[in-house]
Amino acid sequence: MIKRIKTIKNFGIFKDFTWHESIDEFKKYNLIYGWNYSGKTTIARILRSFEVKSLPSGFEDSEFVLVDENGKEISHNNLSFHNYHFRVFNIDFVKENLYWDIQEANPLFVLGEKDIDLEKQLKSLNEEIEQLKNNKEGKIKEKEKIENELEKSLTEKAREIDRIKPPYDKRKLRKILEEIKNDFGKFCLSESEVKSLIRSLRTEKKEKISKLTLDIIPNSLIDEIFRMFNKTVISGVIERLKENPKLNNWIKEGLEIHRGKDKCEFCGSPLPEHLLERYERHFSREYTEFLEELNTLKEKFEKYKKQADSFQLPDEKRFYPEFESSYRNSKTLLESAMKEYKESLDNIINLINIKIQNPFEKITETSNLNGQIKQLENRLNEVNEIIDKHNYKSEKHKEEQEKIFIRLEHHYACEFAKSYNYFEQKEKIDQFQKDIDELQNHIKESTIINKNLGKDFYDKKD
Repeated sequence: MIKRIKTIKNFGIFKDFTWHESIDEFKKYNLIYGWNYSGKTTIARILRSFEVKSLPSGFEDSEFVLVDENGKEISHNNLSFHNYHFRVFNIDFVKENLYWDIQEANPLFVLGEKDIDLEKQLKSLNEEIEQLKNNKEGKIKEKEKIENELEKSLTEKAREIDRIKPPYDKRKLRKILEEIKNDFGKFCLSESEVKSLIRSLRTEKKEKISKLTLDIIPNSLIDEIFRMFNKTVISGVIERLKENPKLNNWIKEGLEIHRGKDKCEFCGSPLPEHLLERYERHFSREYTEFLEELNTLKEKFEKYKKQADSFQLPDEKRFYPEFESSYRNSKTLLESAMKEYKESLDNIINLINIKIQNPFEKITETSNLNGQIKQLENRLNEVNEIIDKHNYKSEKHKEEQEKIFIRLEHHYACEFAKSYNYFEQKEKIDQFQKDIDELQNHIKESTIINKNLGKDFYDKKD
């Protein structure tokens, strides 16, 4: 136990104090009192120097010596090397060790310098956590604002597509947007393309159209008739009959009637000698076969002409809308080629009749029927190609409709992405979410630290 203060030098009001024998030594309990600035605080600071094992700030040149009950001295030179337990409660202790945390609940009184630092750390952490939570809440609100606006726009666009082909919703649109995001610009269509596709999409399935068939006269038959036009009957020709085709035909028929008879069936007079023989020579086998061949060719040409006359083209309204224009153009060209073809057939048939009437004369014909037939075949093929496309679409109507809708769907997704900066907005949302996650992790880490510090702090309080 400390019995007295031997000396004090340069400490507060004590410039050179020495303990006088008249002063009573310290007992177990002591009361020191005096006027203000009489040295009470200085004595407390001397004693506290041994507690904190250092001199107070501003008193580094001070000196003092204490004496215990055994006469042993401890001084300012051995503050850290003594076995005494000093506990001083003064204004310095209050400043360093007392802290009132004013909160909404009852105030928390903290005692001890280390505890004060710990409490300040807890308070700073709480403030930091609160700020992090505020930042996180702000990010969440900004993210939700963009998301809500984007979702509303997605819903409106999906309704627009739904009016074209229901059912359709924003989930489908969102999926398509993800599919085209790497190069979405190439999927946008022109206004005319969109209208055409919508018109095709709304077109009901049409029946198939039979392909056009026409039995066109072969080139070999044309060559044959021209050969016949250049051929004449070689026989004993009666000039008078040769020059008069009508008379020639009349006598030919009369010869058949009077064959084996000796009287004229017209007037009853006897037939002149060798008359029938002369006519027989005129109408020889070659002549007869030649005329038969001409008549056979005539029948064949008339058959092809009849087929051409009965040839009909399908109505353009039977085609899908996208084929109507091309069919209309091809139909006009085919009708023109068909007209020329039929006119040439009529001309050939008329020439055959002339040849039959006068098989002794050549007929010179420069008709371009072969070229017309080639042109006609090309025009028929063009129309049949259009019919094939129509029939394919009719057969694959469902699949074709799906393809058309996919093109429209991609177009509207492209249109939406451009109008609403969809992918830029998505990037903003993703960045906000990343920031929110980072803030949440920071809050979690700070909360764990706060919890551990709080446990240490409140364990000490207990």
